[in-house]
Amino acid sequence: MKASTKRILSLMVAVLIIIVAIIIYANFVKPEYDAAQALRGKMAAKLKIYQDQSEAVTKIQQLITKNTSASLGRLSLALPLKESSEDIVDQMQAIAQASGVSISSLSLNYMPVTPGTSLGIIKGYGTLKVLAKISGSYDSFKNFLKSLETNIRVMDVSSLKVSSTGSLVYDLTVNTYYQLSK
Repeated sequence: MKASTKRILSLMVAVLIIIVAIIIYANFVKPEYDAAQALRGKMAAKLKIYQDQSEAVTKIQQLITKNTSASLGRLSLALPLKESSEDIVDQMQAIAQASGVSISSLSLNYMPVTPGTSLGIIKGYGTLKVLAKISGSYDSFKNFLKSLETNIRVMDVSSLKVSSTGSLVYDLTVNTYYQLSK
């Protein structure tokens, strides 16, 4: 075999090896590499979410331990340690008087107790349902509802019925809440 033939054969073998390598890379290595990159991206995203959530949990735990007494003081204003029905009546009457409406009847019903949260801040809470019959103008009643909404004690309106007997009469159901004693 001549030297020139050997050179051509070795060049053809080298080109054939390069072509086979490109085919192997394109069909086997490249898809696996792309899949690995996608998995690395997913893992980085999940790691970031995990770090953010652990940081948030750590901050919340620090806040709970650091501000427990101050938070409990504020919490006991919003959710008193007992039902304090006389305070509810006083607050409702004060809000009504400040708003320009009058309360013609008021009754309280105790609702079932709800168990506490897993954080252990409160043991559980009870609900007092206040049924009130209120009369007054529409604007005065709107002011009354705004005052209930911004009252320090947690209260929410669960039902409202409006009737007119010469003046507007509002049958109102308000839920108020209290903490269970520890």
